[in-house]
Amino acid sequence: MLDLAEISPARASGGIEDIAASLPAFTTTHLGPGRNKIFIRGFADSSFNGPSQSTTAIYLDEYRLVYSAPNPDLRSTDLRSIELLEGPQGTLYGAGSIGGTLRIGQNAPDPLDLSANASAELTSVEGGGTAGSFAGSFNLPIGDSSALRVVGYRQNLPGYIDDVGRDLENVNSSNIAGWRASFATTVFSDWDVQLDVLQQDLDTKDGQYSEPDIGTYARSSALAEPFSSDVSLAGLTISRSWDSADLVSATNWTESDLETRFDFNSVSSDGVSELFEEERNVQLLNHETRINGAAGNFKWLAGVSALQNDDRRSQFIGTEADLDDFEVLKVGTREIAGFGEVNFEPLDRFDLTLGLRLVHTRTVTELDLGDQGDIEPRRGQFRALPTLALGYRLSDDWYAYGRYQEGFRAGGSTIVVDDINDPDIENFSADEVTYYEAGIRGSFPALSITQFSFSLSYADWENIQSDIIDEDGFPFTTNVGNGEIYSANLSFTAEPWNGIEIETRAFLSRSDTIAIEQGVIGDEGEFPNIPELGITLTARQSLFEREQSQLRIGADYTFVSESILALQPDLELDQGNLSVANAWLDYRFGRNRLTLTIRNLFDESDNRFSFGNPFTVLEQEQATPLQPRTFSIAISREF
Repeated sequence: MLDLAEISPARASGGIEDIAASLPAFTTTHLGPGRNKIFIRGFADSSFNGPSQSTTAIYLDEYRLVYSAPNPDLRSTDLRSIELLEGPQGTLYGAGSIGGTLRIGQNAPDPLDLSANASAELTSVEGGGTAGSFAGSFNLPIGDSSALRVVGYRQNLPGYIDDVGRDLENVNSSNIAGWRASFATTVFSDWDVQLDVLQQDLDTKDGQYSEPDIGTYARSSALAEPFSSDVSLAGLTISRSWDSADLVSATNWTESDLETRFDFNSVSSDGVSELFEEERNVQLLNHETRINGAAGNFKWLAGVSALQNDDRRSQFIGTEADLDDFEVLKVGTREIAGFGEVNFEPLDRFDLTLGLRLVHTRTVTELDLGDQGDIEPRRGQFRALPTLALGYRLSDDWYAYGRYQEGFRAGGSTIVVDDINDPDIENFSADEVTYYEAGIRGSFPALSITQFSFSLSYADWENIQSDIIDEDGFPFTTNVGNGEIYSANLSFTAEPWNGIEIETRAFLSRSDTIAIEQGVIGDEGEFPNIPELGITLTARQSLFEREQSQLRIGADYTFVSESILALQPDLELDQGNLSVANAWLDYRFGRNRLTLTIRNLFDESDNRFSFGNPFTVLEQEQATPLQPRTFSIAISREF
């Protein structure tokens, strides 16, 4: 759990990904804001965006944000916390949460507090652009039992990549604008009702990759490669508490409109450069009702859930003035599940958790052939996913545990049409994950260590589904092979001197892939995007603290070891092996706050991701360099 009131200001000014990156078990691709895939604890399936269900479930309070869409990377304005639940979390959070779950907590409407907040930030990238950002929020009580909370923001991210082919500088700038509104009331007797809506529009002018042969922060393109992401959500949560039980029922609808353009690396018969465009619309309807309670040391939870995810992808190829239809593919997934969990103490100091999720999925893959009709293979699958955990209280300060969990992702279909009368339909198998973990947590007061945790885990991952690209750069989904993941997690927080706090987190991983019949993997190797070692260090000190003012300084450091781009033989490109340091100063006086930050303090330019354009990545070296040293000044005021 990351309390955003205590998070490094150098991370908090960005999006959710920047904040969660302080947890080493959390990794992402780096295509750019709004288009990345999130991986937790080594469960990385692919660097490329396709219709496969994400290995990480992302929630905003009780609402599931995405199923197959990339992470929308919501801005961190007026958020309360970020919680990372390492996976699999199949029993409580859905069968597909094989990597884990990321929960984003909003500040809730408060019927007892009339307040507002406004902030502004100026950001400048060394050798790049300069941009400003603005945000504001207000909480309005309505009567004695209701409140409305509204948040709005506009953030401009400066660019730093130059395109020498078109003689342009800082082409990869982004504009992000959004708002959220929550209305909560308790006027319905003992029932609590909350209605939430949000909208975020993100536009990136061009890709954030470079060609190292041309320059660390430069490339040469014939065309711009912009990206846009428009995300909308509407949700309703109803809850009630009794003396020994709590009920929560949440329903939400989320829509993601994504548009991507790439230089197609070809010219028309008239000598005009051609482009590839993909328009993707993903709609998710999600519902969950659960009830939990306790009787003495016996705790229980039961619930049902249902979702419908429709992912429609339309692709076009041609010149700017003449784009032709290439392919229209729609993947619809329906999931219905019942789940439950109990926790009790069979013996003194022991506690036992037993859980089970029963899930049925139905997948329809529809290829639109225009006047020739549609091809719609359908698949239904059922799984029972158990969980077992045993804990032992070594003392009042120490707790040891072990757990076993299973997870799966529903398999789909790939359609290849060389002959309309005899289409080739390949059904790929569902992912199957078996997971074991053992750990211990506690504190060492004598060493000033207030929190300590260490865990070891092993995962057996069969029939890995992966969105990959063919030799021409076009995406498709298939089972690439089996895999094993060994990992170790270490974290501790220490307060060696009064006013100084140090946090250390480390993630050590080893992954091995195993070839299967008709899989892509030829030889054993490592998983894509997952470094063997990740370390974050954070230090902060309060220089002085008085009744109306407080001055704090701090720094954080992240090291990420080497990884590869993809499992395909031609795409085992090196990336990672980078170090980043940030520093900040935070001064609060009265209702005002002034923050100064320096990100990438030592101006490192290492490659964090080896991919920008799928149609040229096999022909030329590509890299996604770290953003150069960046300076920010932000001021905010509470009203």
